[in-house]
Amino acid sequence: HTTAMVCAQEKGFVTASVLRTELSWDDTRIERVMNLLLQQGMVWADDQTENGERAYWFPSLVNIALETGDDDEDDL
Repeated sequence: HTTAMVCAQEKGFVTASVLRTELSWDDTRIERVMNLLLQQGMVWADDQTENGERAYWFPSLVNIALETGDDDEDDL
């Protein structure tokens, strides 16, 4: 779980394609980890992204991402 969170630090969210690329995770691992984080309330799922890919937002990281200068509001 923490590896996915580290991957999300820059923007406050991750997608399956980011986890596949950055961490070389397979779809089964991504689904298992992200479903666990959803169940624990650590991430929110966003199915209304521009590209149609589900984004997993880490609420605790959103403010950090904004404070570090990643103010690309199209991602929010």
